[in-house]
Amino acid sequence: MKIKLAALFLVLSIVVGDRDMENGTVSVRTRKGNDLGAMTPDAFMAKCLMEIATKSMEV
Repeated sequence: MKIKLAALFLVLSIVVGDRDMENGTVSVRTRKGNDLGAMTPDAFMAKCLMEIATKSMEV
């Protein structure tokens, strides 16, 4: 429920489950419900910075 609620307010959200903890990744979802899959925290940060730089709201 908390994940669905967060999706209403955030453009991107991350979920860190047990598998993510083991692999050193985060699972990324968009506001529209698209699952971008698992990526490293550095890759997630790079994606966020690119979105900010391009001022893109479409992920």
